[in-house]
Amino acid sequence: MYATLGVLSGREIDLEVPGWTAAELLPIIKPLYPAARNISRPSQLISLLEGQIRRVPNPRYKARFGADHRKAAESLFDRTDALLFMAITFGGRECRLQATFARNELGLLRDPRFIFPALNSADFHHRLIGVSCLAFLWSNQGNAYLRRIAIEDPDPGVRQSALWGYCFANAEDGWELLRSQLTNDPDEAVRSFLRNVLTEANSGISLWEI
Repeated sequence: MYATLGVLSGREIDLEVPGWTAAELLPIIKPLYPAARNISRPSQLISLLEGQIRRVPNPRYKARFGADHRKAAESLFDRTDALLFMAITFGGRECRLQATFARNELGLLRDPRFIFPALNSADFHHRLIGVSCLAFLWSNQGNAYLRRIAIEDPDPGVRQSALWGYCFANAEDGWELLRSQLTNDPDEAVRSFLRNVLTEANSGISLWEI
């Protein structure tokens, strides 16, 4: 499914891995992971998640006791690996399904540019997998692709996945797009899905639980 280097006109893979410090991950995982709810210091999260979420060297590391927490962490949690772990372990049906697609396809790839060509494939399954990958790679450019697919893709299932993925990927207008497509999407099954998502969100259920 990935684009080849030739398709990308010789671009090299971006090897930088977007990461989270323990302090950044803690408020995200705490509502999902019962064992994390009693943690008082972010550093405790590192031992709790040992072997469960990949950790990578922090390229901006300066000094362990520096004032800037981003530069004080010697290593970071791989953001995509953290999202996949939480989705597969604690997520609802849609969340787990998309995470499984993404995990099986991505491996250690974290450069979303290699996913974009799949979204133009004539094969709806390739587009579906591409959508799931971008939902867990989190990038502005990836979100732009997800938004287009969510509105324009000819397959209702792909549009539905893209709508969930766009909102899950922290798109600024994610919830606004879901409300808009509740009226505008031509397929009743997609509209029904959105109706359920929005109803559950109003009752306090998060996208992780969908």
